[in-house]
Amino acid sequence: MIAEITNRTCLYVFGEDTKTFLQGLITNDMNLLDNKPAIYACFLTPQGKFLYDFMVTKYKDGYVLEVLKNDLEGFQKRLKVYALRAKVKFDVLDLKIYAIWEDQPPKGAYLDPRLDQLGHRLLSEKIIETNAGLDD
Repeated sequence: MIAEITNRTCLYVFGEDTKTFLQGLITNDMNLLDNKPAIYACFLTPQGKFLYDFMVTKYKDGYVLEVLKNDLEGFQKRLKVYALRAKVKFDVLDLKIYAIWEDQPPKGAYLDPRLDQLGHRLLSEKIIETNAGLDD
């Protein structure tokens, strides 16, 4: 089974200081992405109150933060406040997000880092039909 997740979007964070920048702001260890395809993390206020949750995956020369569409503007604004002199840039990508529950997930899919039963996630530039094959 394949389902497109339409209420989430992809924020691409890239630049020379990206990993260090994110490491200082999120609740998970960016170094885990050296051995894992994705991590789940949160962004908190300085007082520790929850603001946003998202998944982080490596993408090209940076990272994709998969966040709720409704949170994108506020989340991006907060990140930019902390960016100051850091060499980071932000771009919203037009990637499709899919949840996949199949024995043979497509290339590029990764197990949802929150819970195995949530299936695999796939970020794709192309539209995948829910009853179509996933081969490249």
